[in-house]
Amino acid sequence: MSLLSTVLPDFAKEVDASLRELCHKDLADQLGILEIAGWCHDPAVDALYITLAGQRPLDIVEQSIIGPRHEELINLEGHARFVNVDVDNFNRVTGIEVIGTRDVLPYLKQAKLPEDQGGDG
Repeated sequence: MSLLSTVLPDFAKEVDASLRELCHKDLADQLGILEIAGWCHDPAVDALYITLAGQRPLDIVEQSIIGPRHEELINLEGHARFVNVDVDNFNRVTGIEVIGTRDVLPYLKQAKLPEDQGGDG
């Protein structure tokens, strides 16, 4: 897997700054360690979803009893594109949705992630 901040450095900085502006420093701090676990692109709507990994591991109670689930979607306004950040119930960034991908998609393609982890579709 590849670090989000390495494959998409400008985009990661932009998301980081927006999260900090919205008082989500704890989420912004995660961006430097998150890896791209996969991605998919829908060219019909110029939408892209990046699945992220490398978050804090869950302990046995969190994993078995509470269980991870989607908790919040944070919309980052003021971009040249529409960006949403998905957060789970343990306050971990799990994915980023991007609509208007022309400056992000080429870098993901260049990263040559394994077929089973990402690609167009």
